[in-house]
Amino acid sequence: MGDFPITGIAYYTREAYAQLLQGADDRSSLCDTWEEWLLEYEKALNGLKKEGLEVYPYLMDMHELKAWCTSRRISNTGKSRAAFVSAKMSMRHKPD
Repeated sequence: MGDFPITGIAYYTREAYAQLLQGADDRSSLCDTWEEWLLEYEKALNGLKKEGLEVYPYLMDMHELKAWCTSRRISNTGKSRAAFVSAKMSMRHKPD
């Protein structure tokens, strides 16, 4: 591993992205289609890697995200989705 922390990035299947569009509280800030989102995702992923970050896609489970947001009484926004992925990556990559 490099000197940078492990970074997670949300990855959505077509079905999960459709669910996101239906349930997100920041719908107006999201890409209208999965194809548009995928282009933005690839740009972001490549940009993070160019910065030297160790980046891992995190396959989003929309039911788990909804439960996570509900249990914390927070909206489903980009900020909360990023916190969700960060929490999941921290659990996944804890030092032994």
